[in-house]
Amino acid sequence: MTAAAPRSHSVTVILAMAPEFRGEAMLPNRRRAVAAAAVMSGMVSAERSESGRADRFRAALSTAGAVALLVILALVPAATPALSAETRLVPWTGDTPPAFTLDDLAGHRITLDDSPGRVVLVHFFATWCEPCRAELGALRDFAARHEAHALTVLAVDVGEVDARVRRFVATTDFDHPVLLDRDRAVAKAWGISALPTTVALDAGRTPRLVAEGDLDWSSDAVTEALAPLLGEQAPDARAIRGAGAP
Repeated sequence: MTAAAPRSHSVTVILAMAPEFRGEAMLPNRRRAVAAAAVMSGMVSAERSESGRADRFRAALSTAGAVALLVILALVPAATPALSAETRLVPWTGDTPPAFTLDDLAGHRITLDDSPGRVVLVHFFATWCEPCRAELGALRDFAARHEAHALTVLAVDVGEVDARVRRFVATTDFDHPVLLDRDRAVAKAWGISALPTTVALDAGRTPRLVAEGDLDWSSDAVTEALAPLLGEQAPDARAIRGAGAP
């Protein structure tokens, strides 16, 4: 399989913007805000055509319209992901998060400690997160290239119903365990605030690296960042068995 070309930007979706958190569609709100600002701008233009005696008033009104637009856009959250600099794996600086046990898509209980001696990539995602879709495939390809290194990948869906996740995964070729964090308890305990987020744990289950945003798993930077961890695990450590799309 041909590796995807490196990307110049990364996309991160703030978890608080999930449909379940928002309670309403934010994009129409933003459109309404922009439309309101456009009406305000039109009013200014109409004023300008009436008379040359109110230049000062019209200038002030135009400035007020621009300020109002900035205020409206600042108050209405955007539904589309924000572009940021290229995402990189950086050192984990928080406390060690608690181990977890979650159901996979087949109903099996999967525990983080089921496979000692292996490096584990815990990948938090959601089906509504657009960058998460492509990254699951890239993550699968990365794991296949490093199969000899006893690497385990656990994809953790955050806050969605089982049927939705099952339908989504069935449309992909992702063949690693997909776990269900139905009540977001694990995401909260691990301090996950954006999707996708990947946490790399060493063979002793200590978090060493984290990336908030979609990673270019074909890049040398990702391979080099994980190389020290992949050289530490026991080569014969058994993998965690779980279900992706049954």
